Amino acid sequence: MINLKKIPFYYKTIDMTSYDLLDLRTGESVEFYASYLNNEIQTQIRSRNKCKNTIDAKASDLKVFFEYIYNAQEIFFEKKLNINASLLSEIILSYPEYLTYGIHAKSTIAKETAKITNRKIVKNTTANRMLSTVNKFLSASSNHHQTLKIANDKNLINIELSSENIHKILLEKRLLSTFEKKLINEKSIIAQVVQGGAKYSNTNLFKTSYRGLNNLQEYKHFPIEYLEELLDKANTYRDRALWALCAGAGLRISEASQLLLEDINIVTEELKIFSYKDRIECFEGLNYEDIKYLSFKGRENNDAYFIEPFKRIFFESITLYLKFERPKALKHKYLFVTLSNKNKGKPLFATARSSLNRTIKIVQKKINCPKKNSNGDFYTIHSLRHFYGFWLLNYHTTPCGNTFKINEVQLFMGHAKLASTQKYAVIDKLISKEKMRQANSLLENKTLREYKKERIKALLDGK
Repeated sequence: MINLKKIPFYYKTIDMTSYDLLDLRTGESVEFYASYLNNEIQTQIRSRNKCKNTIDAKASDLKVFFEYIYNAQEIFFEKKLNINASLLSEIILSYPEYLTYGIHAKSTIAKETAKITNRKIVKNTTANRMLSTVNKFLSASSNHHQTLKIANDKNLINIELSSENIHKILLEKRLLSTFEKKLINEKSIIAQVVQGGAKYSNTNLFKTSYRGLNNLQEYKHFPIEYLEELLDKANTYRDRALWALCAGAGLRISEASQLLLEDINIVTEELKIFSYKDRIECFEGLNYEDIKYLSFKGRENNDAYFIEPFKRIFFESITLYLKFERPKALKHKYLFVTLSNKNKGKPLFATARSSLNRTIKIVQKKINCPKKNSNGDFYTIHSLRHFYGFWLLNYHTTPCGNTFKINEVQLFMGHAKLASTQKYAVIDKLISKEKMRQANSLLENKTLREYKKERIKALLDGK
């Protein structure tokens, strides 16, 4: 298996980390990878919406894609696979199946590559995000190469030829060693992918399809029935407060972990969410290594809108955390810090996300919480924010029975776009089915004409 290495580069001038992608066999970078990520960072800076997690996700998505390209082409040449289309189109257009079906893919290249990489399948929503990243990369790369008028290296083979002609043309060049052949093949494919892959990724063929195998759980929210027990079994007051905050006010973990002491008022039970930008106090007591982890995805309001009982749980737990767990006399003012002996007192936002999810995973095991999907994955802290949107849309009501509309949930979650809220505030199908059942019960033993008259009379009577 060919593995590519993500190399991080921290730029102090812009306070962001970018990446390069290296083939450790040759030390060469994947073409346009670093340039694209740098352009994405500059776009974020111009829009004052800097978010480290977004860049990290794009860097990882592209790494998965290029590792697939490298391994797929090697399998093609080593196993002499027979395909009907051009190699470039076959590799790119089989990528969605590689992500969602793995070793069960219909495409031979996708299936054989998944066996080598041991790729774990992902649900369609995750795959679509990854495909979107690849599509934007290939489109940007195509425009870049078109602008610079960079032609393909004429010394490399043309992989747009049919598969049966590739070996013939390669051998006509000269007698090459196996390693030379492999490098020529790889360079040719990568060059074609980067420079011309957009013509395939921009089509409707470059998307996921549903065949029934990828039946992962649809809902992303933490199971409602296990949420209160999760908080009760938290190992520290800090974790209990943090989880209650993400579930009860819908905060992102990046927002919650970057709160300052002055952002909460325990007496009035109020909490504000601010970006670290333009706040000098956010940089006080931090070193350069910690500063680079500061990020803010963007939020349309600064208020936290709590739902009970999580509001009570949060303020009770945060009071006990400040009294018994958070170290005294720290140089920085961040509310949540690490409690381990090794890095005790370090701001929580500067720790690895995996360590935060490891903590919540341990408690899920303790309470026998069901797995997130058929892959056996555990819920992450982000599932608590999903719970917030899901609960508000489906179950939260006023004493008069009034429910909350999607645009109100959008306000509470701080989203600028309604489409973002719709990913969290999804309709509970059980409620919809029950509504349909109850509505149908009113039609029993009645004609549609009779039912219409009854509904009109009820409306006129104000019922």
